Amino acid sequence: MSQFETPIDPQMGPSESAGARSRFGPQLALMPGFTFSIFLSALLLFSVQPMFAKMTLPLLGGAPNVWNTAMVFFQATLLAGYVYAHYLSKYASLRTQVVVHALVLLSGIIFLPLGVANGWTPPDQGAPALWLIALYGASIGLPFFALSATAPLLQRWFSYTSHENAQDPYFLYAASNLGSLMSLLAYPVLIEPLLGVSQQSDVWTLGYFALAIAIICSGALAFVNRLSATSATSETKTDAASADQSMSAAQVSWAQKALWIGLAFVPSSLMLGVTTHFATNVASAPFVWVAPLALYLATFVFVFASKPLISEDLTAKLLPFAVVAGLLFVRTEGASFFVTLGAHLMVFFVIALRFHGRLAATRPAPEFLTIFYICMSVGGVLGGIFNALIAPIIFDGIAEYFLILTISGLAAAGEWGTRKSMVGDLLFAVATFAVLTLVIVVLRRLLPDMSFLVNIALLAAYVVAMLYNRRPLRFFGALLAVQVFMMTLAPSLFHDGEHEVIFRDRSFFGVTKVTAVEENGEITHRFISGNTIHNTQFRRPDLQKTLIAYFSEYGAYGQVMEAVRKRADRPLTTHVIGLGAGALACYAKPGDDWVFYEIDPAIAAMARNPKYFTYLSECLPGAPIELGDARIKIQNVAGNSVDLLIIDAFSSDAIPAHLVTREAMALYQSVLKDDGVILFHTSNRFADVSSVVLALAEDAGLSARELQFEPTEEMEFHEFISPQTGVVVASQEIMAATFDAYPDWKANKPNPAVGVWTDDYSHIIGALMAARDGGPIKVETVSQQSAPASGSSDSPQTAPAGE
Repeated sequence: MSQFETPIDPQMGPSESAGARSRFGPQLALMPGFTFSIFLSALLLFSVQPMFAKMTLPLLGGAPNVWNTAMVFFQATLLAGYVYAHYLSKYASLRTQVVVHALVLLSGIIFLPLGVANGWTPPDQGAPALWLIALYGASIGLPFFALSATAPLLQRWFSYTSHENAQDPYFLYAASNLGSLMSLLAYPVLIEPLLGVSQQSDVWTLGYFALAIAIICSGALAFVNRLSATSATSETKTDAASADQSMSAAQVSWAQKALWIGLAFVPSSLMLGVTTHFATNVASAPFVWVAPLALYLATFVFVFASKPLISEDLTAKLLPFAVVAGLLFVRTEGASFFVTLGAHLMVFFVIALRFHGRLAATRPAPEFLTIFYICMSVGGVLGGIFNALIAPIIFDGIAEYFLILTISGLAAAGEWGTRKSMVGDLLFAVATFAVLTLVIVVLRRLLPDMSFLVNIALLAAYVVAMLYNRRPLRFFGALLAVQVFMMTLAPSLFHDGEHEVIFRDRSFFGVTKVTAVEENGEITHRFISGNTIHNTQFRRPDLQKTLIAYFSEYGAYGQVMEAVRKRADRPLTTHVIGLGAGALACYAKPGDDWVFYEIDPAIAAMARNPKYFTYLSECLPGAPIELGDARIKIQNVAGNSVDLLIIDAFSSDAIPAHLVTREAMALYQSVLKDDGVILFHTSNRFADVSSVVLALAEDAGLSARELQFEPTEEMEFHEFISPQTGVVVASQEIMAATFDAYPDWKANKPNPAVGVWTDDYSHIIGALMAARDGGPIKVETVSQQSAPASGSSDSPQTAPAGE
């Protein structure tokens, strides 16, 4: 039972006799009418969340924090809807309740069909989270508010009727949860693959009209049924009962309220932490959003069942193992996305089950239920606010996930003990921190492999913590000591043998980090987004312009720059979507015109600072950097003016889907010269982005070729060069003239699991399935009779461009 779906206490209904309830009123229509209404309400409520979040993703570059910010709006509006339902049912007669809520429902029609409100442009800098919340309010605020109040109001109205189950309307709660879970599970596997967002909006609009009619009919049924079954004094008794309830609810202690809020806060925050972890590194997409939310709701079904499906004792025993496993999984980069996702979701499920089980076990007597539900709702909203609005400001990494996992240890089985023992438990945490530090300081001189040492130290500390899992405060203290050690002393202890973090920043768009690393005798700086290394630069002055990592002269960028320059034989106008560390600036030559587009101001500041990277300062000082989403900014570029357009805007492995759609491709074509070329960097550990681009090119009647590049030992600094994939797109004639001399670029075909993405339709799961299936379909290249060019991977250039 969550802040999303809150059944009203049946004791709040009128106190007519059972005989009166069973003999009067149109009984036959009550059960199906109310069940259908509440089921449809939940279905619409939980389908609009991923649908509208997907609509707003392109406005903010597909940022992973879009969903968390959206959840703050959803949770706050749901809480407001519940409070509205509570006070409306408390102070208004049944007739007034039905009329008022009917007017609220009908007022929501002015927002239909659902879509992003006109005239809203995201800020280039500032507070996109607050802007996004305001946009949600302006776009879907009233319909969502009306839906959020429907479930508690319907249960309240049913309790007025003469039905034999009126004093126990929990079957309506079951229908509500069924609708919620069906909606969430169906969205990524049925709704999203089959319907574009505009079609989804049209279907949702029809559902809203049907719901408005069903709710008005349900209210009328309740009113007619009540008139036939109750006396004129029943309402007076109801009002008195409500007043008594209000008075008794006021007697709940603040400590008890704080406990309920805390027990609701942790699972809500952890749900968003899991979502952020995967949205940052894979894709900010509905299938990543709905899995944690569906499990979150499922735990309420488990613990609030008349007979809990999983005992509280079992979850108490499992909790310590889940917490430690979660802390280890977060620090481990799993080879398989689906295995890693499943492991994190299982950890989250166990912890949420434990906390929600404690909520169920501490639920009060019926007269206190209203305040109980409000406290649950407040805890959920605070969890959303902490993750979406506060954590990005106070943390420079995704530290909230570690923090809430650690705090979860407080719910382990056992007693906290006396005040004296609690002090001892806290001192144990201090001792754990001191011993961990001492052991590593001593052993680091004996073991050169610091990563191995860190893992051993962490495992040892967690084993020690597990020995005290029956003492919650000591268990929590030991876990906290490990986290504090890793965030404070660990970086300074390890930097001389491994790497030193010299820059870290977190914005709405993700986490950016620069590390200094000594490897193979060279000092390098690495640019890391999420958990992916995007670039590396030598720090020796004579090597700073030598492009390595993904940007090597041997790979996709070097070959494309060489091929386009040879064929065009003129200075190039090059636009780059995605600045990164600014390495591509070193491909510029005198007379060129370069423009970079970057959505994250933190990355722009990093790239401009020669303390971290010198590509821009040395190769292209004063290069124009357009801050904001490229899809919006590039609309201001003159048509037929760009020779080469490069799309390299993937943060970690997350895919900004709006940059690889039919409409985006049309926009790119509009700014290209007739002989222009588009290069997409499509490297990705989880998804087949190449097939997405190949399908777009095919759809647009353009030619496309893919390079799957692997460095070889013959290449200079090969140990610093990254494997990569890229796709070039151009007209048939220009493709042949430019790339026939480069046989490594293959005319592959898109994997059939990937369709043509549009602004209205994209399906990340298809790209994941295509990657598991081997990626694009390999075909023979055209015109392979030409000799390899000097820029191919078989015959490298003598010096990188810009040297």
